Amino acid sequence: MSWDVILFNSKEEIDLNDESVADLEPFDFGGTFAKHFKNIIKEENSSTIEKPGFSIVYYENEPSGNILLNLYGEGALQALVELAKIYGWQIYDTAFEGFIDLNNPEANGFEAHEKYAEHIVNGSNKKTGFLSRLKKFLGFN
Repeated sequence: MSWDVILFNSKEEIDLNDESVADLEPFDFGGTFAKHFKNIIKEENSSTIEKPGFSIVYYENEPSGNILLNLYGEGALQALVELAKIYGWQIYDTAFEGFIDLNNPEANGFEAHEKYAEHIVNGSNKKTGFLSRLKKFLGFN
């Protein structure tokens, strides 16, 4: 099961209920990934960053103020945190419905995600609301 996060091109935490989030400066995330990661496997609609112990899947798009990523493996978050600090991005954890503390990513890191994923698999997830806010943000409501 992937760990889904959204990168936002913003130095400040985003309020997902604020419509101004759609006005974030467009950014070429894919081009930036290509500068920092050597082994990127490109497919028809997606690309996968492959590193020992982790991978990151993303979907090619035009420059945008945000991008959805599917993380696999413990090292994926740390790699993103390093880039987020360089470029001034914010990382939103869709499972915990909150932003990751870039100075303390372990607070809601991989171990917490694994526990959350176990709850999903076992059918005991009680969180709601994120998908409706994300749909509204993306203009599907």
